[in-house]
Amino acid sequence: MPPRQTVRTHTRKTPSGGQTTVRQHGRQGRAKRKPVVSPRHAWKLAKRAFTAGRRKRRVTAAVLGGLALAELGAWVGLRGAGFLLATVGVLALGAAALAAAATGGDL
Repeated sequence: MPPRQTVRTHTRKTPSGGQTTVRQHGRQGRAKRKPVVSPRHAWKLAKRAFTAGRRKRRVTAAVLGGLALAELGAWVGLRGAGFLLATVGVLALGAAALAAAATGGDL
């Protein structure tokens, strides 16, 4: 089943001074979930910090730079924690398989 279309209408002035009705069609679907922290957003914050620094807005540049570093650090920490947990899980399954093979039991 295709997604439902939404139609929004509003009036707009034409160059000749009259009015015309404009219809905008949009898709109504589920919003895509965004990650909690991402390096892309950290990079955007860093670019804004560089721009603020060039415009002599030192406090703004420092705050945005700190936020960018914190977000990048959180992303690296979460990725590292996920990798660590996945590694521990694989090692636990391997140890369980070895123990089952040694004792002759089922896994």
